[in-house]
Amino acid sequence: MKTAIIILNYKDYQATADCIASVNKSDLPLRSTIYVVDNSNDPARQRLLQKQHPHIKIIKNRRNYGFAKGNNIGIKMAIKDGASHLLILNPDASIPKVFFKPLLNHLNKDPKIALIAPGHLHNNQITLGGFLNRFTGMAKHQTIKRIRNKSTLTFHDYVSFACVLLKADVVKKIGLLNDQYFMYFEDVEYCLNLRSGGYKIAADRSVLISHQTSSSFSSSLGKLKHLVPSHFRFIINNLHGINKLTALVYQSIHYPYLYLLWTYHHWRYRRISTT
Repeated sequence: MKTAIIILNYKDYQATADCIASVNKSDLPLRSTIYVVDNSNDPARQRLLQKQHPHIKIIKNRRNYGFAKGNNIGIKMAIKDGASHLLILNPDASIPKVFFKPLLNHLNKDPKIALIAPGHLHNNQITLGGFLNRFTGMAKHQTIKRIRNKSTLTFHDYVSFACVLLKADVVKKIGLLNDQYFMYFEDVEYCLNLRSGGYKIAADRSVLISHQTSSSFSSSLGKLKHLVPSHFRFIINNLHGINKLTALVYQSIHYPYLYLLWTYHHWRYRRISTT
């Protein structure tokens, strides 16, 4: 068994270095390789990161290819190098010391589990996998305050690819992420494709990572330029019949409302902070 850790960096080398440090402190399997896919094209910072962590492999992209294509580049190299398992990990995430062993155990016990994600601890809430409302096209994560029962494994329509462990054999069979998505909803689509192929999408609520969500943007408004086109692309690609129509209508109302709401809060916060 050979595990590859794929970390996609874009202009946040300190977060990437901290993420690598958390991986090195974890129960990392012996035959493992850390790949940093760098969408920033900053040779000086790349050399510094390599000096800090000489064991990593840095894949130097000429420009920012986005989440799906950037990770695909790392996935292809890892599989070429003989990886049996692939961890896709955001640089703004930190994994605990006990991480790989429980997740790998679940994958190895059940051949129908294609991938598994940990819980995400953020703002005193645990975020797990999500479910898709096909009528509205909304994809919503399940959140809990604390673990209430002994059952740690849950199954979902999708999980966030901010941190997910996949079987390389499944990727070889199903294919790579759809790189028509620059960012957002590529993970939801991929999970739906896996479920259509008879696989299960799992989350282990006993394994928790710390994740600073949306750290790529200075404000919530910055997300919309990628979120909106990705969401509409997802609806067109994956919903059918009346569900496609109702979801397109719903989101055509939802996003203008969201833009106005976030704009109001953005300017209200700026006004308060300057007084």
